[in-house]
Amino acid sequence: DLPINGRRVDSFVLLAPAVVPDGTFGLLSFRGVAGGNTFLTDGNDTTEQYYNENAGRTRISSQIGQDAVQEFQVVSDNYSAEFGRAMGGVVNTLTRSGTNDLHGTAFWFYRNQDFNARDPFAAINPQESRHQFGASLGSHIIKDKLFYFFNYEGMRRDFPLIASITAAG
Repeated sequence: DLPINGRRVDSFVLLAPAVVPDGTFGLLSFRGVAGGNTFLTDGNDTTEQYYNENAGRTRISSQIGQDAVQEFQVVSDNYSAEFGRAMGGVVNTLTRSGTNDLHGTAFWFYRNQDFNARDPFAAINPQESRHQFGASLGSHIIKDKLFYFFNYEGMRRDFPLIASITAAG
């Protein structure tokens, strides 16, 4: 239920003690240890080994939709043997499943330059338009035996790159 810019759930890792961003691409440092982290989804290792990132590349706008996450756990030290080879930290994400009752959510966020404060050092407030939307639905197929859960999130963004170069001569 915590708000997060961009609805990127793995950003909540930074709320844990002794966890800081490492670099500009979303890498994490646990207690000063930048490498050796383990990322789990429903108990399965989803660590991209070459870059040591969560579920492939952390530059992707979203790994798992916020409405699809049931529980989020960050273990930074003194963890049990079930987490194995991690020497940095462990991020464990559990996803939702359906229930016997029908549950669902829907959202739509809209953002544009009219809602943004102008940078005091900028001459203009650049045009921006962002629509972020999604829905989730879960229930049962066979009561008490077979369940389903569906989640979809999308984003449409129009943010032109504005730059100017002034040469002194």
